[in-house]
Amino acid sequence: MYNKIVKLVFAVILITQPILTAKEDSRSSGQRLLRKSAEIKSCGCGMNHRLGVSIGRDGERTITDTISYYTAPSYVEDYSDFMSGYQTAGDDSVVTRIHLLTAGVINQFHVMTRAIDPDGNVVDDYAPVDVWIYGPAYQQDDEGLWHSQYPSMANTYDGALPSSIQLLMPYTIPTIFSNSAPDNHFNAEGLWDPWAVTSGGWNVFDFPTWTLDGLGINVSSDSLDVPDDMLYVYAGYNMASTPGVDNIATIWQDGTPDPNDNWSCRSTLHSIAPEGGAWYGIWNGEYPYHHLTQAVVQYEAVPPFVEQLPDFSDTWAEEKQVWADVVDLDGDAFACTLNVTIAPVGANPYEQQHAMSEDDEVEGRFLANVSMDVGDTVNFYVRATDVTGRSSSSSLRSFVRVASPSPSQKVLVLQDGTRDSLGGTWGSIYTSATGLNPLFGSTGYYVWNVNDHSGVDY
Repeated sequence: MYNKIVKLVFAVILITQPILTAKEDSRSSGQRLLRKSAEIKSCGCGMNHRLGVSIGRDGERTITDTISYYTAPSYVEDYSDFMSGYQTAGDDSVVTRIHLLTAGVINQFHVMTRAIDPDGNVVDDYAPVDVWIYGPAYQQDDEGLWHSQYPSMANTYDGALPSSIQLLMPYTIPTIFSNSAPDNHFNAEGLWDPWAVTSGGWNVFDFPTWTLDGLGINVSSDSLDVPDDMLYVYAGYNMASTPGVDNIATIWQDGTPDPNDNWSCRSTLHSIAPEGGAWYGIWNGEYPYHHLTQAVVQYEAVPPFVEQLPDFSDTWAEEKQVWADVVDLDGDAFACTLNVTIAPVGANPYEQQHAMSEDDEVEGRFLANVSMDVGDTVNFYVRATDVTGRSSSSSLRSFVRVASPSPSQKVLVLQDGTRDSLGGTWGSIYTSATGLNPLFGSTGYYVWNVNDHSGVDY
């Protein structure tokens, strides 16, 4: 079985900041056309944001963000219930650490669960739970390092600081979750569409319906005492007991480990049994899996976001043009900055900032050039900031400038151990995992291994 369960072991992490979104131009009118929807990813964890804009009768724009962290199943077999064995009774808790793009209100929490009876059978029934939001998920120390913290813990996970996490509502709210049946979640075309079913799909908890003030859960830099780009909170539930109802609601996970996840967001679980009082994560030994949960957040305004960014291979070039496609849902003027850290061989890294200019040909694309010497490792990200001060940053990218071939050398491109001119397979030229066939061992060839250089420079 590929699943492996471990106690969470990391404590101090460096967070990459949010990413993604763009402005479109109308070249004929000279005015920008606002996007009404976008799908982006934030921070380095790959948290997915499906954004939509609605305009009320009063002309006010409202931005709704459905935040999810899972890989959508392609087949029933993609669902995983491995962590259900760690949910028994008492206050066993399920949480997903999510990242808000900016200050907002959490209105809904969506969950896929199994209803399990006292004999361990899946039943078409319901189970009692308590739903809640906790935050902040990170606390910064005096040196600027961020420490993870979890509900119910007195200190940060590494024990370095007293925890600052708190319940972001007056009390946890009791409700029931019903059985989510994966067999019902695929439409006639075989596509995953759990919203199409009348029962056995998502459990939807609507906070305004059940809070005393009729409002959702406010999350802001003021309420959490963290910067606007560190709005990480936990959305989750714990087991509850109701007289006459002995069922429990165990969580479904996706069955696809995520290689792009840097763990800044997280699906985790607190279990009394079997070891007691421990927070657990689920992974395949290298990459994590995720709970099938999502949250719906409402924003009054959002910053511009970097929607796409190049992922360069290593290069021979002295200069690279970095581009960023930026989406805007708000309409405020904004600017983009290319932030670069260059690490020369045997010398200290140094930083650069470059103002990016808008492309004359591609709408919503911003450009800037960066120069480097042979041996330099170049790390870069793009930050988009509007006139109100709201901003977001892309994920981090990296490449190396390598020595170019001599004029007399021919370039031999290797891909996955075969002689491959970016498409054709010409047979293996390896005599071992690391060695070339002697025919190609002379200095007349400059060998470019695609796997070693993250692609092919062009």
